[in-house]
Order: sequence, then structure tokens, then C-alpha cells
Amino acid sequence: MKILFIRHGETTDNVKGPKSPVLSRADLTEKGIQQALELAKLLKQFNVQKIYSSPMLHTKHTAEIIH
Repeated sequence: MKILFIRHGETTDNVKGPKSPVLSRADLTEKGIQQALELAKLLKQFNVQKIYSSPMLHTKHTAEIIH
């Protein structure tokens, strides 16, 4: 079994600058969506069975794209 840790794609908050680590309602930017699509291509070689993400919109969106 392999466990992979990944980070979400670029978000609207990332573009605006640093914020406090409060639950963000930020979503992915177009660049973030493209990053997730590229990651999905790379992850095909791992035959991903399950994905766990935080409930934040941008992390859920990233997980949906890569799965």
C-alpha cells in the first residue's frame, strides 16, 4: 500500500495573499483547476483507490478532479 499526500491547487485566497488559517470558502482558480488536472494525469500510474480530503471547498474540488 502507498499513501500519497498532496496539496490542493491554487485558490482565490492564494492569489489574494496570506490569510489566517480560518476555514476558507475559497475555490480553485483556473490555474488551480489546471494543476489538479495535471496531477490527475500523474496519479493514474498509482491506481488511486481512495481519497480523503478536508471539508474545505478547494480541497474537495481538487479531490473530485483527481479522482
